[in-house]
Amino acid sequence: MLEILFIAGIIVSFGILESITGLYGRKSIRTKDDWINEILSFLQLALLIKPAILFTAVLTLNYLVPHFYQSINHLPFWTLFLIASIPDDFSQYWWHRKAHEWPWLWKWHRSHHAAKEMGVLTSYRNAILYYIFMPNIWWLGAMTFLCHTKSFSYNSSLSN
Repeated sequence: MLEILFIAGIIVSFGILESITGLYGRKSIRTKDDWINEILSFLQLALLIKPAILFTAVLTLNYLVPHFYQSINHLPFWTLFLIASIPDDFSQYWWHRKAHEWPWLWKWHRSHHAAKEMGVLTSYRNAILYYIFMPNIWWLGAMTFLCHTKSFSYNSSLSN
């Protein structure tokens, strides 16, 4: 629970920083609908989509390859961190990049760029299917299965 509050605190801190620098002040062009869209998008991802993918990934891997459960748990933390983080960032980068090149994927991603004003919550404005097929979320689900640790579980459910 402490980890979830920590990550939520980071997001709130960026929001405060954006407020201090003038992003949300009187000159802001963000509408009430923008706020609602961004907050609901964040909540659907953090509370519904990612937990469902993590559960599905762990359940599927447990059925297909149960003998690999926690099979890399013995590795040092930094090794696990690199095994989880590098493919996570790499696949998220390429997924986002291809979302700008492939027309079918752009349809799921364009709402992210429809905002007239970018902010910390704008990064969560995507169609549900964009996230359901996002490879790095499935990768973090596999990592949760392979090295069932709190840090990967919380990171998986709250990071974008």
